[in-house]
Amino acid sequence: MEKEAESREYKLVSGVFSPDDARQVLLSLIDYKISFHQRKILSHRELFGTTDTFAELRIVELERTKSDFEALVKQLLDTDTELSINCDIEINLMPSGL
Repeated sequence: MEKEAESREYKLVSGVFSPDDARQVLLSLIDYKISFHQRKILSHRELFGTTDTFAELRIVELERTKSDFEALVKQLLDTDTELSINCDIEINLMPSGL
């Protein structure tokens, strides 16, 4: 009998934020992910003597996202604009061998 993939969803961020609060929440998440991938790169180098190309590319993407978001927040700081942020996590549990 074949097992089917199972999906689960979690709400990570949901709400309306001032630009400064949004910056604190989202930049904390982005910075943590950058740090995570930097640690993966170091670990990969120590274990295998090579770089983790996926982690390096992901850092570039995250840095670009961080820069874009910081520019947006800078434009909004002196306005009465609020940001509605919704961030869901979807996890798919896949049986081995699929």
